[in-house]
Amino acid sequence: MSDENVSGTERLNRKETTVRLIPLLVLSLLFLISGIILFHSQFTVISVITVIVEAVVAGFGEELIFRLIILGLCFKFLKESKHVPAVIVVSVLFGLAHFANLRGGSFEFSMVLFQVVAAGVAGLMFGFIFYNSRSYWLCAGVHFLYDLGVFTISIGVGNLTLAGVGDLISELLIIALCGLIIASLVKTSAKFLRIEMILGLILAVTITVLKFIAYSAL
Repeated sequence: MSDENVSGTERLNRKETTVRLIPLLVLSLLFLISGIILFHSQFTVISVITVIVEAVVAGFGEELIFRLIILGLCFKFLKESKHVPAVIVVSVLFGLAHFANLRGGSFEFSMVLFQVVAAGVAGLMFGFIFYNSRSYWLCAGVHFLYDLGVFTISIGVGNLTLAGVGDLISELLIIALCGLIIASLVKTSAKFLRIEMILGLILAVTITVLKFIAYSAL
């Protein structure tokens, strides 16, 4: 059973937390499969190694810094009642850190700003994963798998590039999916869990279809 902490926010155990991540894991797998189908002709040994290395660095590196070190220290030295606010603050910092993509002038400000917002929402999701599970490896593993799928499906398009309206909608739906998962992570009631899971899986499939159509037209 989950124990309620003094902040009034009931924490989930590691199993309960992992179950709520199934839609995101399904989306990651669908992205990976779609990328292989769409851009298999562009895969070389170098490109595959690059995708894996980038996913490892992003997944394990970012979670090491923002969740294990920064958020971990917050949990260690702050009162229990301050843990949820710490998750929010660190998530904002995580999003703002993505302004680093402006360096070199390779990307438009509007695209980077969109990524900052999306990363902030994703950071909030990973923050609550860590809040509930206290597991760096769960956060890093899920982050790695998701980025592996994203980098694979975008290998023929490029990161921070939108391939039309359908792709933009898919990105907005990813934010909605993260929001849905966050909602399921901040409570332990199983009353609406089945509905949340079904809706999450529908979003995962819809997002993939929109991206597949958008990238197929390139």
